[in-house]
Amino acid sequence: MQTESEFKANLLRVRSLQDGWLDGEGKAPSKELLDWFEGWFFDFYKENFPGQDYPTLFPEFEGGLVLEWFLPGLQPSLDISPEKTGWLHAIVPSSKLGYVEIVFDFNDPNDNLWVNLLRIFLNRSL
Repeated sequence: MQTESEFKANLLRVRSLQDGWLDGEGKAPSKELLDWFEGWFFDFYKENFPGQDYPTLFPEFEGGLVLEWFLPGLQPSLDISPEKTGWLHAIVPSSKLGYVEIVFDFNDPNDNLWVNLLRIFLNRSL
């Protein structure tokens, strides 16, 4: 988990990546995706998760982004494709579910069930 300033510094590192960032392979996230993400994420996170530590941001091998929260007994991740499709998933060892996932479209404002699921994950109420 990170502070907001650590998250912003990490975002700058991800912005500096070029294609081939992983041992000569791996597509860098596009400027368009990073601009959209930065414009969306900070308002979204402060509105929905005030006071929460920030997740860790990673580049995804095919040009997307991954957000990971490292919580005791729970590791939710939010993958964002270059096309802005989201995939929220988590290993939940203490639950009968074991593993939970949901796929959604960031471009559809009505496709927001994932926000409630993330809220449950971050409140550790499974």
